Parts: sequence; C-alpha cells; structure tokens
Amino acid sequence: MLKFTVTDEQPDGESCERLEIEAERLTGALTKIVIWEDARAWIYFRHRCPNRTQPRVFEMHADLDGLNAEEVAELIRATLRDVESVKVSWREHGLRGE
Repeated sequence: MLKFTVTDEQPDGESCERLEIEAERLTGALTKIVIWEDARAWIYFRHRCPNRTQPRVFEMHADLDGLNAEEVAELIRATLRDVESVKVSWREHGLRGE
C-alpha cells in the first residue's frame, strides 16, 4: 500500500501545508514520511521481524531546507525503496536535540 496525503494544518493559527507519505509492505515494513512546507520533515520506519520480539524502528526529524526539489524527491524514492540505505542522508539533515 502506498498513500499520499496533502493537508493544511494550523498549529499556531498560521496555515502550513504538509505532505504525508505512507508505505506498507507485505513483509510488515511500514515507512512514514511527513514534510512540512517550511522544509521540516519527520521519518518513521518500523519493520516487524518474525524471529524478533521487538520490531526494528528508526525515527527522526530533519531539516531539508538546503535541498532542491529533485534532491528531496530522490531522498523520498530511496527511502521508500530501502530505508537502511539512506539513514546516513537523513541523519546529515537531522535536527539538533532530536
């Protein structure tokens, strides 16, 4: 399943669009990416492995302000294909204190 949603939220009374992407695989892997119009992003990845009691989880907030549209699109595509291969890229844009 792959789902894209664009919403308009008003956390402080100001309008702010956000793109939400959710992908779930038959293997039990779930990837969620949220990008706000101010270039802030949140990524969440969870994979339930049959031989483990706890799922593998990766979650963080990032600032994508220095990336152009093509770079953001490629990061999204790569994340949806294989989150393990882009963890370093997400961490390079990670917000301090997260």
